[in-house]
Amino acid sequence: MNFQDSTAQVISYWAVGDTHEYSVVYQTLQYSEGDTTKNETMTYDVEVVVKDSTESDYVVSWTYGHLRKLTKNSYFVLK
Repeated sequence: MNFQDSTAQVISYWAVGDTHEYSVVYQTLQYSEGDTTKNETMTYDVEVVVKDSTESDYVVSWTYGHLRKLTKNSYFVLK
């Protein structure tokens, strides 16, 4: 995975119509002088549906849902 631009290489063998569901957790931490100054965690669900394919590519749709963001002092839920 390339963390600079959030891309990833995937070697997979999917069929048109396949559906895959993933849960993602993304955490950001910052420190200053040995103390945590920022602690944010975001979680969300992704549904990937294979719409079309060729010998070397897939066309997929991504649907995001149940976004939750937890910060040091608050909690947000977006649906």
